[in-house]
Amino acid sequence: MNKLLYTSALCAFSLFLGSTASKAIDFPDHYRTLDVKVEQTKATDNFTKKWVFPFKFPDNLPGTPVFKGAIGQLSTTTQPTFDVNGNEITYSETLFSVEFLKKTCVPEEGAEVLTMDNFGSDNHIPLLGGIVKQTKGNTTQVYHIDFMNHYDTVIDLKDGGCGVVYFDGTDFKSKPYTMKADLQLKYSFEPVHVQLGGEFILDVDTYAAQARANAYNVYPVSSGSGKGNRVIRPGTIFSVNGNASASGTYIKNKGDWSVRYVTAIVKNNSCQVGFKNYTQGQDLSKSFQTQDHAGIGSAPNPTAVLWPTSTIISDFTLVGNGRDSVVGNAFGNSNLPVHVDDGDCVVQAMLPLGRSTTGPGTNVNVEAQVGIVYIPD
Repeated sequence: MNKLLYTSALCAFSLFLGSTASKAIDFPDHYRTLDVKVEQTKATDNFTKKWVFPFKFPDNLPGTPVFKGAIGQLSTTTQPTFDVNGNEITYSETLFSVEFLKKTCVPEEGAEVLTMDNFGSDNHIPLLGGIVKQTKGNTTQVYHIDFMNHYDTVIDLKDGGCGVVYFDGTDFKSKPYTMKADLQLKYSFEPVHVQLGGEFILDVDTYAAQARANAYNVYPVSSGSGKGNRVIRPGTIFSVNGNASASGTYIKNKGDWSVRYVTAIVKNNSCQVGFKNYTQGQDLSKSFQTQDHAGIGSAPNPTAVLWPTSTIISDFTLVGNGRDSVVGNAFGNSNLPVHVDDGDCVVQAMLPLGRSTTGPGTNVNVEAQVGIVYIPD
């Protein structure tokens, strides 16, 4: 009997940072799972024949899968064998393996192979395995599996590969002999880096009695397959990195000035309200740059990135005078890691902060080269 079943289900969360095999970074559990169930009954008297069964990951994934571990069992069921004196001499042995074929797939379920090298010696990546031996007939011998992968293993699907369950077993007596794998493979996704860069000219004289401009680079959070084009998929942000500059390039600049650089998640569909000067009539289907009014004088800056519905994940201020040019680093804060959902947006804001000494019309060239790294759900 041959049976193959696979499904995908969403569980809670863990993060990683890796290539084909790199050291895992674990946060609170959050994985998808892939159910792999294969059962086969055969009659053989040696290890000449091996059998392979393909399984595939879903087609609509938001990124490149990364193998995180497995839970389940591998088992064999053996018919009894006795010698001429009635003594039981039952013995069976099966080597199990679950692997990923990078550039090809098994031609059919239950195909016979000599070894996994039939598909190319450099074409298969082992994910897990085990051996089960049995000496009592009419019973099922079980190997229970529950492990996390200490090194993340990237499952690159771009070349159309697939997963494979591999059975290499016999009871040496050509009696019906059953081999079974019942597993949940845990996987997450390769980290995605999103650059929140943007360049603007800001009038930093916010003490003057006229409207001044905040500047933003905005990435909407939107579900879908693949990494997305100018959007961020729902997932968990765990890193902020990069830097920003502020340069008083104008010859008439005078006095002290500063620019605050805030990286924030604007939550709960607040982007449509917070950036309504841009978003009216827009579907927020891709990233955009926009500006709005800053606070005047001692009034608080009304920017959406400082609303109670926003979560700030990086915050620093560059201070200059006249035609100074200053540079500062972006670092993540204690709000990381943080989950982002459909309807949120990730914003890099540049907020002018005038001083009482700032001369009227003082303009600063501002630019952020800040990036976030996240794991899609």
